[in-house]
Amino acid sequence: MKSTGKTTISVKKKASSREEKQSFLRKYRLALLVLVPFAVYLNVVTLQYTCLDDTTFILDNREYNQNASNLFTSFERGLFQPADKSQYDYYRPLFLVDMIVEYHIFGENATGYHVTNLLFHILSVVLLFLFFKKIKLDETTSLILALLFAVHPALSQAVAWIPGRNDMMLMIFLLAGMLFTIDFAQLRRWQDFVLQMLFFLLALFTKETAIIIPILAFFLLTRVFRIPWKQLYPLGIGWAMAIFFWFFMESTVKQSGNKLPFREMLESGMSRMPAFLQYLGKIFLPVNLSVHPQIDEISIIWGLLSVGMIIALLIFSKSYFKPLTILGIGWFLLFLLPVLAVPRTFNDLVYEHRLYIPMVGILLLLSQTFLFSGKLKGIYRDVLFGTIILLFGAMSFSRVGYFKNPLAYWNRAVVETPQNAYSKMMTATWVKDDALQEKLFREAYAIDSTMKDINLYLGKVSFKNKNYADAERHLKKELAISKVKIPDNYFFLGQIAYEQKDYKNARKFMSEGLRISGNNNPSAYFLIAQACFFENLLDSAAINLLKVIELDPADSQANNNLVLLYMQLGQKDKAVAQIQRMKANGVKTSPELLKMVGTE
Repeated sequence: MKSTGKTTISVKKKASSREEKQSFLRKYRLALLVLVPFAVYLNVVTLQYTCLDDTTFILDNREYNQNASNLFTSFERGLFQPADKSQYDYYRPLFLVDMIVEYHIFGENATGYHVTNLLFHILSVVLLFLFFKKIKLDETTSLILALLFAVHPALSQAVAWIPGRNDMMLMIFLLAGMLFTIDFAQLRRWQDFVLQMLFFLLALFTKETAIIIPILAFFLLTRVFRIPWKQLYPLGIGWAMAIFFWFFMESTVKQSGNKLPFREMLESGMSRMPAFLQYLGKIFLPVNLSVHPQIDEISIIWGLLSVGMIIALLIFSKSYFKPLTILGIGWFLLFLLPVLAVPRTFNDLVYEHRLYIPMVGILLLLSQTFLFSGKLKGIYRDVLFGTIILLFGAMSFSRVGYFKNPLAYWNRAVVETPQNAYSKMMTATWVKDDALQEKLFREAYAIDSTMKDINLYLGKVSFKNKNYADAERHLKKELAISKVKIPDNYFFLGQIAYEQKDYKNARKFMSEGLRISGNNNPSAYFLIAQACFFENLLDSAAINLLKVIELDPADSQANNNLVLLYMQLGQKDKAVAQIQRMKANGVKTSPELLKMVGTE
C-alpha cells in the first residue's frame, strides 16, 4: 500500500509538472513565436540591396511603382516582362502590387522593405503554429515545430532577400485560407467560406503553385478530419471557380514564353530531378547552403542521407501510413514540383527561398515520428530541440550578413559555388581593385564565354587598358550572342572605331546606341560631332553639338566648339548668337574666342 501511495504521489507530481509546463507554454507561446524570429533576423534592418532582382523591382521599376494606377495594370502583365512577351515569365501580380504600395511608403530605402520581410516571417510563424494546433497536434509539438521553422537556416534567404517575400506572402494566404477552410468544413459558417475563398484567390495571384492548395486541403479534410467528401462540394465548386477566374486573368496576359514545348519541359524536368534531394539535404543537414546555388554544384549526398533518416524514422515510429505523414510527404513534393517545370535555359539555380512552404511538409512528417509521439519524453525532447533551435538560430543570424550589400552577397556566392560564372561576373562589377576585377571577369569568361554581359564587361576592361583589338572582339561577340541590345555595347564600339580613325563606323555605332537608349547621351552626340568634323561633315557636326548643348547646356567644350565651327563655316551671325547664349547660361568663354568672334 505504501508503494502504491508513493507511486500515486509521483504520478500526481509528474502530472502537475506537465500542467505547469503547459500553462507556461500557453502563457508565453505568442511571445516566443514573435521574439525568437525577431531576435534571429533583427539584423535585416541593416541590409541594403543585393542587386539580384531586388533592384529590378524597386529601383529599375521606379516609374512603374510611382504610378498608383499600375495597381490594376499589375494584373495585366508578367512579373519581369511587361513589354517583351518572348521570354519565359511568371504571372504574380500581387507581388507587383506589394512593390507599388511599399514604394509609396518607403521609396527606395531598402530598410523598409527588409522590415516588411521580417514582419511577414513572424506572421507566417504564428499562423503555422495555429495551423499545427488546428490539425490536432499538441501545444508543445506545435510550438517546437513552429520555432524550428522560424529559425531554420535554409529559410534565411526568404527573409533576408527582399524578393523572397513572395513565398512568405503565399505562406500567409495559404495558412490563413486553410484555417478558414477547416472551420467551414466543421462549422458550416458561410463567413468562413467567403474568407477561405478570398485567401485562395490571393494565393493564386501571388504564386502559381497555389493551384496545389485544394488537393492538400481535400486530403486534410477527408483523411485527417474524417469529413465525408460529399459534404465538401461547396468548397469544390468555390475552388473551381477561383481557379477558372485566375486562369482567365493569367491567359489574357498572353505570356508566349510560358508555352514551352512538352518535350523541352520534360527534358528540363528530368535534368532538375536532383533538386529534390538537394532541397531535402538542406532541411535535415543544412551544411551545403548557398546564397546563389547552381544545381550542378550542390551535392546530393546530404539528400541521400536525409532520405535514409526519413525512412529510419518512419519505420522505427511505424508512422508510414498515418494521414499526416502522407500529407507531409505530399505537401513537400507537390510544392517543389514546379521547380522541375522551370527551363534550365531560363534559370539553372535552386534558390533556398523555394523551401519556405515545402518545409512545412517535412515538419508535418516529423510530427508523426517518435520524436513527438511520446517515446522521446519531457526533458530529453526539450534539450534536443532546444539545442537544435539555438544552433539553427545562430546559423541563420550569421547568414543574414551575406545579404548585407551587393559585394557581400556576390562574394559569398563565389565562395559557396566557385564554378558559377555569373557569381564571379557580378562580384567583379562591385570590387574596386582593377586587377582583381579583370581576374574575376576572365575567370567567369573561362567558365562560360557565352554568358550574357560577360563579353561586354571584358570589352570595357580591354578598352580601359587601350587594348582596342581585344575590346572590339569581345564587344562584337556580345552583339552576336545577346538577345537584348545594350546601348553601352554600341557606345564602346563607337569609341573604338573613333580611336582607330574609322569615323564612319564610329558614327554608325554611336547612332545605334543613342537610338536604343532613347537619344539622351550627350557624350555620344559629342563623339559623333567630332567624327563628322574629321570627315568634313561640318553641318552635321554642328547639329550634333547642338544636341549636346540641348541635353547639357553647361557643357563648356561643346559650346566653345560650336562657336569655332560656326566661324569655320563662315556663319559669324550664328557664332555671335551662340556667344550670347553662353553668357546667358553662365558658360565661360575665353578672351581669345571673344576676340575671334569680335564680341570682346
